[in-house]
Amino acid sequence: MERWLDEGHGSCLLRRPDCAEIVAETLQHFEGERVAMISFVVMPNHVHALFAQNPEWPLEKLIRSWKGFTARQINKLLGRSGNFWQRDFFDRLIRDEKHFANVVRYVRRNPEKAGLRANEFILLGKRAGARNCEGGSLARKGAF
Repeated sequence: MERWLDEGHGSCLLRRPDCAEIVAETLQHFEGERVAMISFVVMPNHVHALFAQNPEWPLEKLIRSWKGFTARQINKLLGRSGNFWQRDFFDRLIRDEKHFANVVRYVRRNPEKAGLRANEFILLGKRAGARNCEGGSLARKGAF
């Protein structure tokens, strides 16, 4: 599946900077409230995000809010309707520091691995002084 995504299959609407920006801004919108975003990459046809989750926001509800909002905004921008994201998402609970470091490295290297140019993705790494999510749980990695 990851190779298929990295090869650029699918509609790749997130290759458009305006569409990718909608996703990037949405992922950061509730920083410190719903999540503490550690790193993410918006690829042309999928997203990887590493974050600490606020326990008041179950993962399914969090992903559904991101996908629903971004789908409506991007569809409006493109003058289209219907599904934008696939129904499912893939998540992984980070187990220890080694796993955490591996996931951070994977997220940051994903664009290079896929052979993307600098203007074909948006990458966020944890910024100094970024707020932490109050009462956050263990970090999670999600792909959608």
